[in-house]
Amino acid sequence: MKIIQFTLLAFLFLFGRNTFAQNQSDTLQNINSIPGNVNNTDSIPEDLIYTISELNPEFPGGESEMYKFLGSNLNYPPDARDKNIQGRVYISFVVETDGKITHVKCLRGIGGGCDKEAIRVVKTMPNWTPGMQDGEVVRVRYNLPIVFKLQGGGRTKAQRKEDKKRKKEQEKKLMSSPTMESFPG
Repeated sequence: MKIIQFTLLAFLFLFGRNTFAQNQSDTLQNINSIPGNVNNTDSIPEDLIYTISELNPEFPGGESEMYKFLGSNLNYPPDARDKNIQGRVYISFVVETDGKITHVKCLRGIGGGCDKEAIRVVKTMPNWTPGMQDGEVVRVRYNLPIVFKLQGGGRTKAQRKEDKKRKKEQEKKLMSSPTMESFPG
């Protein structure tokens, strides 16, 4: 029995290794055919969009100015405010070689109109300083989290007081309801 197992393992090792080498070779050929790959000698197509570049794109004035811009231009959607919706909206966009913002889309939203508002504001941004790769200006995809947070939890003082009162009444009701029977030991 052990001889059969050993023979089977040796067979798999010898022939499986050749198959693995063949697949690895095919994979390397496929990787080398990707535009923009370091090993590829073909020219890089103009429509290539980088996700990482040597010099990343930058909002005019830097990150602090970008957040000031967002803070002064974002309007909290009334639907989100009424429903107390808060959280992060992740927006993706491309900074073109001339600094314009294009291909704006929401990667992950929170609803209540916050996603649409974040997209609207990003589309109104001024031109950025474009990214650079190997000394050339390139298109770069940029992902930006935008936080929607209501002051004071989004509820007025009277609403929070009413919520607290309602919660106490519910707890009182639960405590006075019949409980499960207890069983000895």
